[in-house]
Amino acid sequence: MNQYKKAGLAGALISLIYFFYNIYLAFKITQGFPFSETLSEILTAIFAQIPLLLPAIVLVLFTFKKKISNWVIWLYPAVITIGLLNVLLSDDALSAGLPMIIFVYPFCVIYAVILFLLRKKSEN
Repeated sequence: MNQYKKAGLAGALISLIYFFYNIYLAFKITQGFPFSETLSEILTAIFAQIPLLLPAIVLVLFTFKKKISNWVIWLYPAVITIGLLNVLLSDDALSAGLPMIIFVYPFCVIYAVILFLLRKKSEN
């Protein structure tokens, strides 16, 4: 297994830990409320996962035409880990969510697009 797949799987695992934490919080916050309010929180958590999983999908599914430095490949799991640690260690919702929205989500989308453009195209 090459470095691309290892980094993609590590990032996906960290992203899924963040997803399960969001689901836990959704059920904790909406305890005693109707299921429709819990469902909206769960859907929000699912849609918030999509940008976080995009680089993992690109890293695992595609091969790349030129060698990319290892530190660039492992940048994705590092940024996801720092974002998750910030969410877990923050005192309030604003200091937890704002760095995720300003830094982590745009990083994941831009990183996935760049990796997608660097992929090796099939020669059919």
